[in-house]
Amino acid sequence: ESKEHIFHEVLTRRANVVNDSRQQLLAHYRQLHGQDPLSVEEIARCYLSPYLYWSTHGGPGWQSYTKLAARLMSTERWMGLLGTLFTPLAEDFLQELRRTFPSGEEKRIQWAFDFMVGVMSNTFSENNRIEVLSRGLCSCEDRDDACAHLIPFVVAGINASIHSPLVSFQNDFGAIGKAAKASGMAAPALK
Repeated sequence: ESKEHIFHEVLTRRANVVNDSRQQLLAHYRQLHGQDPLSVEEIARCYLSPYLYWSTHGGPGWQSYTKLAARLMSTERWMGLLGTLFTPLAEDFLQELRRTFPSGEEKRIQWAFDFMVGVMSNTFSENNRIEVLSRGLCSCEDRDDACAHLIPFVVAGINASIHSPLVSFQNDFGAIGKAAKASGMAAPALK
């Protein structure tokens, strides 16, 4: 068998375990709420906690998997495989966000979910730039600590994505262009 086929099988096997754990936790919270929608924090916990659980308690193979999966999410080459593995689950979480925000604009719900997945991927990719920036105060290697900060950030971000006014960059771009011209750089024209 090809190395790529083995890679697919390993990734699929572990992704299915994480996805099953996410579904089970989602079912747990749904059972607690009956017909009522879940809170944003519960949705975030259902998505993030299984990843944290398996990477922290599953041993070195799981740590390697979560790191690899997080890095693959920023690689176009693997989007087809990742789509196959995660799109059905993503649809369940998007549906739960729609229940939580019944008057929420679909575009904002989509972005909110995408940002949650992105910040999770960055946290678990273990590039650990935060350790350098914080001079050792913070580290992605302490996954419990990272996620203790990640959950409130994601919850606030999802709420802001759904409710906050959209921003314009025209004033910023104007200031950047003006500064670029003042320093002799050729600034592109604004559209």
